[in-house]
Amino acid sequence: MTLSYSRSDVTSSINIIEPRCCALQRSTYVADDNFADGDLDFRPIKNLRVALGYSVVNSQGTFPLNFHQPRALLSYDFPSHVTWMIGWRWYGYNEKGVSIQDYRAHTLTSSLKITF
Repeated sequence: MTLSYSRSDVTSSINIIEPRCCALQRSTYVADDNFADGDLDFRPIKNLRVALGYSVVNSQGTFPLNFHQPRALLSYDFPSHVTWMIGWRWYGYNEKGVSIQDYRAHTLTSSLKITF
């Protein structure tokens, strides 16, 4: 099992020239982010690996959002150095405020790994 947490608190303020009227303006960006992540990896039988995880980002800065990402992976080790994996991830941005880009998606992947 793996668990992690991090926090960032960034404030950036710069002068810019607004191109339409050539006026000097101040641009400020604030990132007040919390990031938490957890993963559980286990083998219920010898050749089968199961991995489950969840990540969340909570931002209260200039562009507030709550990003969620649950995920799962199944991996099976065949004889002769072949591993088949299938994984699922869900993306959900849950943007706050007046945003119209609240993106959500399910992603399913499959891969075959051959080692020698």
